[in-house]
Amino acid sequence: MDANRFAHGLTFAQYLEKSERRADLERTYAAVEPDPELVEAYRSWIGERGLRIAAVSADWCPDCRDNVPIFARLAEALGAELRIFERDSHMDLLIPHQVGGKAKIPTFIFYTDDFKKLGAFVERPAAASRFLADGMKKLRADLSEAYRRGLWRDTLREALGDH
Repeated sequence: MDANRFAHGLTFAQYLEKSERRADLERTYAAVEPDPELVEAYRSWIGERGLRIAAVSADWCPDCRDNVPIFARLAEALGAELRIFERDSHMDLLIPHQVGGKAKIPTFIFYTDDFKKLGAFVERPAAASRFLADGMKKLRADLSEAYRRGLWRDTLREALGDH
């Protein structure tokens, strides 16, 4: 990342303008107000180096719609710059931050003002992954119960097809 490339990323306002899911982004943005303790922790981490955040995102992605507004609020609270890059055009930014050999979005890459990389945050927090896993377990159990109540018939009908 360099100053020229960073400058070509979208601001949060520009990202909202282009988004087909603007209402979702705005709802999350309105709900987020970073705690002063967290803002201070980020200030301590950054020190005098400044902060620029590059986000790789796509608005079809629920994790992006949830997390991009959070980092927009953080950037505002810190007086930092956030630029958002469309995933399909900027896959190269994701490669160094793959999880399990896969590029994931959103990916937030933290840089100093002179573009020294400080770190990255990928996809979602562990608590959100646990929340999803617990929800999937319940959904899977509900689906199994639906099969036992008669959804099994659909399996047999679809397997038979047009025969």
